[in-house]
Amino acid sequence: MHTTPRVVIVGGGFAGLETAFTLRSHLGKRVDLLLIADQHDFVFKPNSIYLPFGGDEDKLHVPITEPATRRDITLIRGSLARVDAEGHRIELDDGTLEHYDYLVLATGAAMRPEEIPGLASHARTIWTPTRCTSSAPTWSGCGSGPRAVRSRTCCSSCRRATSAPDRSTRSCSCWRPGCAAGTCATWSA
Repeated sequence: MHTTPRVVIVGGGFAGLETAFTLRSHLGKRVDLLLIADQHDFVFKPNSIYLPFGGDEDKLHVPITEPATRRDITLIRGSLARVDAEGHRIELDDGTLEHYDYLVLATGAAMRPEEIPGLASHARTIWTPTRCTSSAPTWSGCGSGPRAVRSRTCCSSCRRATSAPDRSTRSCSCWRPGCAAGTCATWSA
């Protein structure tokens, strides 16, 4: 009696999705695929660098249910709690047990700022979309807060950069009555 081998892939990020999609592409129906992801969405983290500058966080989230279903990949939302290598089983945090013939652990990287003295308490991190968004006021435009940018001229009323960063023109590009161009200092607090 022949049974279809079952591959369980834990992780819904780049590595997990790429593994599942590639296995399906190369092996077709000769393998049963189960993808376990802790979120319903894949988060395209490389583009999170745009969040402090006004990028839309919703554009980072890609639902994975439809692409998994289209490729006949079973999708379960959960987190890995335990691996029983001898019994070829995994247990999820909700107690669910899943059997596997082959197991791929693609859970990704985790940041641990506490391992570097002072980093957790003094750094403004951008490791998650939430942290990127919360950094926005100190990273964008001429607003207040520390930043590592060259001094440039900006309007002291609307805080927009003027059209002449070399300070040859002192008028604001917003054309508001009474706007006077000021200077944003490098590394100001």
